Formats: sequence, C-alpha cells, structure tokens
Amino acid sequence: MRIASTYEVVRKKTPEIPPSDEYANILLEGAKRLSKSYQQQLQAHIFSLWGKEKTTG
Repeated sequence: MRIASTYEVVRKKTPEIPPSDEYANILLEGAKRLSKSYQQQLQAHIFSLWGKEKTTG
C-alpha cells in the first residue's frame, strides 16, 4: 500500500506564478509514472506559464 499526501492552495495568486526550472523538472520527472496525456498537459501548462511554446520529446 502506498500513502500519498496532497495539498491545495486556498488563496491562489493571480496570475499563477511559474515554477522554477528545478521545480518544473521535479514535477515532470514525477509525472512519468502517470499517463502520457497528463504528462503532456502538465508540460504544456508549465510552458504556458513560462511563455514558451509547447515542445514534445
């Protein structure tokens, strides 16, 4: 059995603050255990926060 903890920010900043390169890499590395579709959505969202076009790879 695996136990996971999650959290949700109650008072979110607007506009959303982009993650650092280091944190984005941690998120994307962890997402490798999830569906390819979710990985692509997460990558696209991070890139949109950074103001970059989506790339695949």
